[in-house]
Amino acid sequence: MSTEKIYVVGGTGNSGQKVIRDLVKQGVPTTAFVGDRARAERVLGMASHLEFVVRDYDNLDAFERSIEGHTHLLGIAGRGTLVAIRPSRFMSNQFWFDLPTIKESGAIFNAQGGDKGLEWISTDDIADVATHMLTGPVEKHGDAVYELIDDDCSGVPL
Repeated sequence: MSTEKIYVVGGTGNSGQKVIRDLVKQGVPTTAFVGDRARAERVLGMASHLEFVVRDYDNLDAFERSIEGHTHLLGIAGRGTLVAIRPSRFMSNQFWFDLPTIKESGAIFNAQGGDKGLEWISTDDIADVATHMLTGPVEKHGDAVYELIDDDCSGVPL
C-alpha cells in the first residue's frame, strides 16, 4: 500500500474516472469528492482504499474535514504546491461534435480552416499524466503548468 493519500475532485468525469481507477489499481489510498455517491460507486466500483465524500456546497465542513491527511490534491487550487494540467481539445468530445458531419459527409469540419492544426488529446492520456504526477514527489513539479497536446493534425495533405 502506498504512503501517499490522494484526494480527487471530479472523480466521476472522463479523466477523473481513469485517474481513480489507476490509483486504486496501484493500491494508493484515494478519496473521491463526488456529487452522487451511487453514481460514483457504479462507475468507479468499491475498494478498501477508495473513499467517497459527497459534495454539499451549502455546508463545506465535511469537505474541509475530509481533505486532512492527504498528500496530493487533484482539482483544487490554492493549497500548498499547485500543479496544473491544461489539456488541449478532448479527442472524445471532438468526435461527438463531429460525428454528424462524419456520417453525413465523411469529413470533419472546423472553424479553424484546413491549414491550421488541431491539437487533440485523449482523456486516457490526460488521466495517465495526472496519475503519474500524483504518485511522484510533489517537489519535482513545483508550481508547474503542463500543457497537454497530442497529435497536431491539419487538413493539408503531407
